[in-house]
Amino acid sequence: SYHSIDYSILKRTAEYYNLKTIENPYIDLLRIARKLYPNEPSYSLDHFKRVVGISLASHRADKDAFVTAMLFKHFVEILEQRYDIDRFDDLFALQRTNILIQKRLF
Repeated sequence: SYHSIDYSILKRTAEYYNLKTIENPYIDLLRIARKLYPNEPSYSLDHFKRVVGISLASHRADKDAFVTAMLFKHFVEILEQRYDIDRFDDLFALQRTNILIQKRLF
């Protein structure tokens, strides 16, 4: 099954240190970004900072985490307003499909 790079790193690190296995559900912002912005030349954090208008220096863990949270908020607002997706179950389902999102007609 598909796992994000960050999730895989966290899971391997937990296994290495004999910590509890990570089995949490997660939102993969890269997959959501590709659905909301299918024609972008890049899907890097720096690129999306510019797309969304976040003017915060990154490449530090704390700042990258903040930028990621801001991107999540931005993506959720788009999903709610344009596509009527406002439940986590729908968001989890959306990221698991290979189908681009379409505006709901109901």
